[in-house]
Amino acid sequence: MTTATLAPLSPVLASDSPFVRRLRRMSGLKAIQESAAHGTGFFPFSDGLGVRVQMAERGRVILSATPTDGHSSWPGFTHGGFTATLCDTACALAALSTVRRGTKAVTGNFSMNLLQPVPAGSFRISCVGRATQTQGPRILAHADVTTPDGTLLAHSTALFLTKDLMG
Repeated sequence: MTTATLAPLSPVLASDSPFVRRLRRMSGLKAIQESAAHGTGFFPFSDGLGVRVQMAERGRVILSATPTDGHSSWPGFTHGGFTATLCDTACALAALSTVRRGTKAVTGNFSMNLLQPVPAGSFRISCVGRATQTQGPRILAHADVTTPDGTLLAHSTALFLTKDLMG
């Protein structure tokens, strides 16, 4: 039997990342807006895929990304995992935009419907995330991925669980 050795966590995941430091001292919305203005990342995985925040307001974010041929499963078509990451990130940031200082939100449940194949390497896609309901420590969010002409490519729903970062 072979035992896998896990690599150390990326420093960006550590509690001293710029985004986590911002969440400790300001509301989720302010942390998102400040990070976007400084061009610093939010989550290492989505940052590595080129996901960018275009707009953030309380309960709503707009992200964009350009899937490349390197994100393909079949030639010319984006892998569903790329689209899922874009949706999960949009939902997460929409949920975080509603929380007070010192709070984190993690995905508890996520589902996505791919409505059409997402072309790779041809244009930027947008993803609008919306936090639609809060009940205690749970936040429900939705995201839609569209082409530049507004064609709906994917829809997702996610449930986030909030927790105090200080504890």
